[in-house]
Amino acid sequence: MPSSPRGPVLYWGFTTHDLSEAVQAVLRPEDLWIGKNVRCQYSVIDFLEFRLERLTLPVPLQHTDLCFGAELTLSIYATMQRELMGWQTGQVEKQQLLRYYTRWFATLLKLYKIEEVWFAYIPHEGASLILYAVAQALGIRTPMFYQSLMSNRTFLIEQIEDMGKLPQHAGPWPPFADTLTFGKPEQDLFYMRTLPPVVSQLRFGWRSFWPRLKAKLRGKIAHIGVIAIAARLAQRRQWLAMQARMQWDSTESFANKAFVYVPLHLQPELTTDPLGGKYGDQALFIEMLRRKLPEDIAIVIKENPKQEFESRSQFFWQRLRRLPETYVVDPGVNTYFLLHQSAAVATITGTAGWEGVLAGKPVVVGGAAWYQDLPGVWQLDELPEWQNLMKFKADFTLTRNALECLASSMPEVIADPDYRLIYPSYDSRANQSRLQEILQT
Repeated sequence: MPSSPRGPVLYWGFTTHDLSEAVQAVLRPEDLWIGKNVRCQYSVIDFLEFRLERLTLPVPLQHTDLCFGAELTLSIYATMQRELMGWQTGQVEKQQLLRYYTRWFATLLKLYKIEEVWFAYIPHEGASLILYAVAQALGIRTPMFYQSLMSNRTFLIEQIEDMGKLPQHAGPWPPFADTLTFGKPEQDLFYMRTLPPVVSQLRFGWRSFWPRLKAKLRGKIAHIGVIAIAARLAQRRQWLAMQARMQWDSTESFANKAFVYVPLHLQPELTTDPLGGKYGDQALFIEMLRRKLPEDIAIVIKENPKQEFESRSQFFWQRLRRLPETYVVDPGVNTYFLLHQSAAVATITGTAGWEGVLAGKPVVVGGAAWYQDLPGVWQLDELPEWQNLMKFKADFTLTRNALECLASSMPEVIADPDYRLIYPSYDSRANQSRLQEILQT
């Protein structure tokens, strides 16, 4: 392998087969590879343990006064909640964790003179998002992958907010090979083909307890977290009871009304935190949308059929129920029925927005949606008056041209193995070779 003129690189993740093979092929003595896999040099242990296996940093850590933007900080706290749910960790404790990890990662990057931090996926868990924020604040490049719905194509960006932005200059990659049927939004999304069953509290508790017991027996963590698991079970029990009492609005209640369709995101997920920025709070997004719409335009909300207890407390629904001309329908209502009946579609960054583009509908987004720069898509904070929004007429030639421009910046490679399902010609060795080329650029 020829030597590279660039400085040390940190690879975060890259633990699935093709990615790990590619990293092993390009890894140099001065590089670091951190992930939850025995093949990595260093293993992520536990968010509360303040350490990585076999990786020792000087004590005390280097002092740093790094500050992050307000929206990124909100996303960090939201993703920390995903890691800490059940630990009864208050805001003060989260601030302490953030400050600790900020210094920890700043020391790590400076000690090893890291010049690039590569992420296998858009960072969206507590530790990885803090690492991203620290690297950005220090001026270190942060390339990251995000697999697209187009077969064998992935986004390769360096900043989260760049997702979906059309390149200023055409890149080397060809147009998408996928057949797109404009005017027909229905799609066979592989990740929505089966819905997970609602398991018993006993089984849910065991699934939470067993991995941490194994980690404890192997000396990986200091605490199993029995109290935290019990707290999660209590939160889930309350959610199940609330679901049983939920009264959904019928589709007849908004018949003959013009409405904006808002299908909720599954949470916690990266499509809201961090891609949603301040609108990772979906209730805030809907509240702001309600303020911008005329009083006689309804909002129709549909819960995500995969949603579990996280991010859905009674307060979430109370906020939505207090909004005028706002309806919440059963998750079982057909999403394409609502999409076709709607005047517009609104989502933070979800696939429903892309389906709205295919249908020729006006689309309102709240974050870094991959289709945000396509014709007919508006950011909520820049939403025009309703009458002007309704003047939009889809020109699918313009849409196709914009998609070709976007495709020119997207490498032909699979970085997320789940997406092999939509690429019948997938070949592991060829894919590894392309990943190696990308990692060395």
